[in-house]
Amino acid sequence: MRTNNYLWAMLAAATLTLTGCGSDENGIAEPQLQEKTAQLELRLTGSGVNTKATGSALPTQAEENTLKRFTVAIFNSDNSVNAIQTITTNMTSATTINCTPAAGCTGIVVANAPTDNYFAGVLNKTDFLKKTIALADAQAKDCLPMSGAVKDGSGNTTFTLSAGSNTGMTAQLLRLVARVSISSIKTAFDPNGQYAAASYELKNIFVRNAMQEAVPGTGGYSTTKMGTPAYLTGDYDKSSGTVAYLANSVTPPVDVSTEHKTDYWFYILPNEETTHTALVLEGTFKKNASDAGSTIYYPIIVNKNQAGTNITGTAGTGTSNITRNNTYAIKATIKNIGTTDPMGDITPTSLELTVNVATWALNITQDVTFD
Repeated sequence: MRTNNYLWAMLAAATLTLTGCGSDENGIAEPQLQEKTAQLELRLTGSGVNTKATGSALPTQAEENTLKRFTVAIFNSDNSVNAIQTITTNMTSATTINCTPAAGCTGIVVANAPTDNYFAGVLNKTDFLKKTIALADAQAKDCLPMSGAVKDGSGNTTFTLSAGSNTGMTAQLLRLVARVSISSIKTAFDPNGQYAAASYELKNIFVRNAMQEAVPGTGGYSTTKMGTPAYLTGDYDKSSGTVAYLANSVTPPVDVSTEHKTDYWFYILPNEETTHTALVLEGTFKKNASDAGSTIYYPIIVNKNQAGTNITGTAGTGTSNITRNNTYAIKATIKNIGTTDPMGDITPTSLELTVNVATWALNITQDVTFD
């Protein structure tokens, strides 16, 4: 991912200043033989409000930048822990963390982990990066999980903690999630076609095959994926084994013959597996006014390129991949009957898409027409 796809820690540089301090006798790799302790000074800024998924407008960037807590972990060259500290107050002012001087160090900052003590007891970098993040724990728009590597003034992710002052260190935070939203749903049945008198009443919107967990790696998908991927699906009609936070009931149901413009959104973890993440419309399809109707689904595989698709944007468009720190905005136009299978797929003869893959600024839009 290009540099401009990274969110500076709460969209501001996190400045880390290191100054001297005392030695340690716990087997720290390559310690400097001085009775000193490195003091790591970190500054983050952010602001925000509260919770989940439906409203008159999408969340603002300021809301989705919010820090509830962040953990700074510094590791020695053998990946043992040099220092770990979680900050929960005064996050807009400088924070000092005591470390042991050593060469070949690396560092990770994780924001908005599920709890304040989530990384307590971790002894090495490998175990730190096995701590899973599940969005059921951090779904709120003002508590999105983020991670980033600590870098020195030259942009190196491996650095030395010398006795005395070590200035110019930075941490870039990148959201661990993507946001998928839909803001326009309407029907446009052919007035001369089979379904000229049809209607569709929307009653639910849910996400299927969303990644269940990730780990707080600092790079792309390969650094955050689970060894054995597991998936979650939102609640839908007659479903079992699903989760509520990946679904939004439309109550009362809405006839989308007039464009339905309410915003619905979901935070989901990165997914580059062959089991693709989809946003699914659920509702009652009636062929005509006398039809009792049946439950019909319209699955939209997020960021999928197919026949009849027009995608614009930067790298990553049309791959069916969900990339961290991106937004995917969808508009759907229904021109034909969908599927009775909520886990099925539709290959429309006409699928109109506009997708701009970029950083978190609602720059990805996707218009879908089921023809």
